[in-house]
Amino acid sequence: MINGNYVEFLDNLNYGEEMYLKYKGKIYFVEGWHETDGPTKYFMCCFLVKGGTEEQNKEYLWKTYKASLHECAQEFLEQPIFEGQKLSEIERDVEWVDDELG
Repeated sequence: MINGNYVEFLDNLNYGEEMYLKYKGKIYFVEGWHETDGPTKYFMCCFLVKGGTEEQNKEYLWKTYKASLHECAQEFLEQPIFEGQKLSEIERDVEWVDDELG
């Protein structure tokens, strides 16, 4: 992972921290949180904030509700969100950036 440690990224993902990733000129945003309508309901999502079409930049690429943030994170890692590839498949080429400006 460029500009970051992949293991540290995975740790942050399990806590639902807001993070930005840059891949092939596109900026992706991932975050998670505890939903207020249930003590065991957690939400996590990923969407494009830069580099997609106007429509793509407004829609979730992926979202889920699970019993824990860890379960959400595990599902995220199985999704081919990044141009048909999973994060583990592009880990060496993806950049962990500070914000949507990349």
